[in-house]
Amino acid sequence: MNKEILRQTFLEKRKFLTKEEYKRRNEGIFTNFFDLVSLEEVKVIHTFLPITAQHEVDTWPIVHELNEERKDIRLCVSKTITTENRLEHYYFHEKEQMKNNGWGIPEPIWGEKVAVKDIDMVLVPLIVFDKKGNRIGYGKGYYDKFLSECKEDVIKVGLSLSPPLDEIPYCDALDVPLDFFITPFGRDDVF
Repeated sequence: MNKEILRQTFLEKRKFLTKEEYKRRNEGIFTNFFDLVSLEEVKVIHTFLPITAQHEVDTWPIVHELNEERKDIRLCVSKTITTENRLEHYYFHEKEQMKNNGWGIPEPIWGEKVAVKDIDMVLVPLIVFDKKGNRIGYGKGYYDKFLSECKEDVIKVGLSLSPPLDEIPYCDALDVPLDFFITPFGRDDVF
């Protein structure tokens, strides 16, 4: 098995979750994020926004909670610059500033840019992860490049609908390991 086969296998598994199970797991992630993640020193959180067709983790409840109840924390989201294979980051204010791109990812169409060095925590999308902090995403490398540009002490949090694998043997030098993961089942720290 290689990285692409693992990616496709877990994408298919995720799509087969029933609506009720998908909802239940997202509610678990929401609860575990706010119960098990310290936000005490965090001023700026970058979050991905879900590709609903791919049954990604629904981050909208987290966005809403932070935006409405945690005025001490600023949220930012990305816009994909495909011609340069990179992400640009903008402060999030409201859903009305978002529009789906060609992949179905909500992206800002206006807003104030955010410098990567100002981001304290990144919520990272993934398809599957392991107990060592490795993840497999969609294979474009946008998040690995972004994470490699972040400040050294940025907190890298993966959000996953499923528990970890013991090990993903297909990692390379460009893959940036994460610090911990939040799942519907709890928090998985890296060993």
